[in-house]
Formats: sequence, structure tokens, C-alpha cells
Amino acid sequence: DAELWKMSSEAFHRAVKGPILEYMKERIALQNTMVGLETLECLQVVGRGGFGVVKMVKSTTTGTRYALKCVRKKVAVEQRQQTALAMERNILAELDHPFIIKFVRSFQGVQYVYFLMELVTGGELLDALEGIGLLNRSQAQFYSGSIVLGLEFLHERRIAYLDLKGENCLVDQHGYLKIIDFGVAERVSDGRIHAVKGTPLFMAPEVIMGKGYTTSADLWSLGVCLFDFMVGSFPFASDSASNAEIFRAVLKSTLKFPKWLGMQEQDAKDLIKGLLNKDNPEKRPGAGQRGYAELKEHKFFEGFCWDGLLARQLDPPHIPKGETYAEDAAEPEQAAAVFKAGASAAEDDLEGDDVDWVDPDPSWNEDF
Repeated sequence: DAELWKMSSEAFHRAVKGPILEYMKERIALQNTMVGLETLECLQVVGRGGFGVVKMVKSTTTGTRYALKCVRKKVAVEQRQQTALAMERNILAELDHPFIIKFVRSFQGVQYVYFLMELVTGGELLDALEGIGLLNRSQAQFYSGSIVLGLEFLHERRIAYLDLKGENCLVDQHGYLKIIDFGVAERVSDGRIHAVKGTPLFMAPEVIMGKGYTTSADLWSLGVCLFDFMVGSFPFASDSASNAEIFRAVLKSTLKFPKWLGMQEQDAKDLIKGLLNKDNPEKRPGAGQRGYAELKEHKFFEGFCWDGLLARQLDPPHIPKGETYAEDAAEPEQAAAVFKAGASAAEDDLEGDDVDWVDPDPSWNEDF
């Protein structure tokens, strides 16, 4: 059952104004799921990964710009990622939250499967942090609070994200966060997850051990992020360490804070200690019976306006100047193979090395 409320246009514009109104307009533009691959004009490459590229595209009918993730079918099949891609697509299709990347629709072509996504133009959170430096309490509240709301939404749906880190949080043009890349996300529908997934520096001990874990593994990663926000390094190992060294340190090292992080940040240290609980993951703030209420009511967030954050009424620590992407252009030697400016995405799909490749079992992408 549902209730339908209505209000006059005048009342709406009196109640809804400023950043939240602009956000709603942007969100409405993404609700057109009837956009076709042939109507998307390729503008530039904005990212690159092992499976393919991410292109900025524009609808030739509405002018709306999107990010188009292009995944090579051949590579996905060779690396046995069909099930993971289908799960990623299905998870994305059910998510609609201000701090999570918006999925519009998927396509399948001759060489690629495609994810049409919201275009986020402000670059990675990691880059913003490098510009800001160490975060003070209010700045750390803003970014960690945004992640908390995104994780709360996922965990209420029994979805474990499993790759939380600065590179997987983008900053939109207004300075607000978007969690991206659900390539290793998994449902915790019954029991526990046993696969070792994620980025070593952010992986919880129970993930490393492979003995079974739940959504509480994401709360450990949140603790690593918060430590990095306020200290400028990782809690157990450096990013130059090998995976084996990182795993050993996470499992055996004791959490220590630098002496210069004084008593005035005791609340932050208490929260980080709770999130980085090695002995009992279910004791981490947010994982217990009270759920995320316990986390949001922690003293570190005392006085923080959660409703203001969700309504986009808070001043972000960093507002991007112009547009920034992980990659602003394809490498010259690869450009012809992966990108042709001005071509439609459908035309691009008909060029490249895989055009004659035949999928031995195409059933995995029938729902794309």
C-alpha cells in the first residue's frame, strides 16, 4: 500500500529550493530509461579498467550526459566474471540513494555489455583529500557521514559493498559524495560471504581469513577511511607494503594513534577503535541490534545534522573547480581501438579486435 500526496507548484517551490532543487532536477533527467545505445554520442574517455573503458556520452535527443561503462565480453568470459557482472547489474538496478551512483540502464552489444550511469564530474575523493590535507572534525564528519548514509542504505538491503576506499568515492559538482563501482558487492541473503574480496589495505580481518563475514566488514573499511581522513596514513600498514605484509599487519598489529592526535579528538579515536574491532565484528558501531542508530549517535557525530546532509544543505569541505575525471583522454596508441569522438556508442561497438569473437554461452547477459 502507498499514499499519494500532492501540493501546488507554488507550495513546492516555497518548500524546495537551493541545492536540493538542483539535485532533484538532475535526478529527474536520469529517470529516462528509454534512451537507446544508438542515441548516445561518445565525447571522451573518462576512465579505464581491466575489462574496458568508461566513456562520457551525451544523449542526442535530450542533451543529458552520462557515464557509459563498456565491459568487453571476451575478457569477462576469459576471466569467468559473468556471474559477478550480472550480480553487479542487478544490485545497481535496485539502488536509488543520493550518495550512491545512479544506474540508468544496461545494454548488450556485439563486443560489450554496457552500464549507463550518472556522470559525476568532480573527480575522486582521494584527490579532494590531497588538496584539503588532514581533515578537521567537521570535514571528517561530512565525508564519513556521507559514507555512513550510503552504507546504511546498502546494509538495510543486505548488500555488502566490500570495496570502500577513497578511489571508489567520487565528488559531484556540488561537492557531495557518490559511492561507485559495485563490481565486488554481494548480497548477504542467507548466512555469510566467504570469498576474499576488496582492496588489501581496507579489508577486514574476517575477510582476509576467509572464514565467513557479513556487512559488518564494510564498517571496518569505514574505520580505515576515517583513520586516513584524520591521520593521513593507514592504521596498520603503508600503501607501499606487499599484500602479504598488509595481511600480516592487519591480523597481528595493534592499533596506534600518533601522539599529535590529542585528547581533543578522543571521540574520533573512540569511533575508529570501535569500527576497527578485530575480535568481534558484530560489536562494531552500526552492526549491533540498534543498527546504524548507534553509529549516528556516537559522540564523534554529536551536533552533526544528518537531515541537513541528506537534504544537501551543508557546506562541503571541497567544491570542485571545473570537471575532473580519472582519465581525460585515451592513450594515442589505443584511442582508435576504444574511442572515436562523435561516433554513437552503437557504432563504436562494431569496431575493435573482438568484433568476430563468439560467446560460447551468451545466456549470462540476456538480461542486459
